[in-house]
Amino acid sequence: MKTNLITRKAIHTDLDILLELMNEFYSEAGFVLDYEIVRSSFNELLNHAEFGSIFLMYLDSNPVGHAVITIRYAMEYGGFVGYIDDLFIKKEYRRLGIANCGLAALEKECERFKLKGLIVEVGESN
Repeated sequence: MKTNLITRKAIHTDLDILLELMNEFYSEAGFVLDYEIVRSSFNELLNHAEFGSIFLMYLDSNPVGHAVITIRYAMEYGGFVGYIDDLFIKKEYRRLGIANCGLAALEKECERFKLKGLIVEVGESN
């Protein structure tokens, strides 16, 4: 892991950075980003911290990734759980431990919200 790595919660002024990262994430998967829907989704989450959190990861002051946790009630857990909605690291910055720092931030959010579990879904290729 790089020592010049910073993980911090996103704020409203980070929207352009988040949209840029999401566009790269979608492009890599072969999807077209609907900017208005994604902007609205980020704004909704930033306006309602009780629904989850967005984190940005920076290396050498460059935004290199983001992570999103949302909160939902899960019957099987008998309470609220975190759902890793997004975890993206730019291709050229992978395998440096950056995603681990993002996951650590999400785990701390689980503790802060006293969640009973953390769920992630991935594609077969991941």
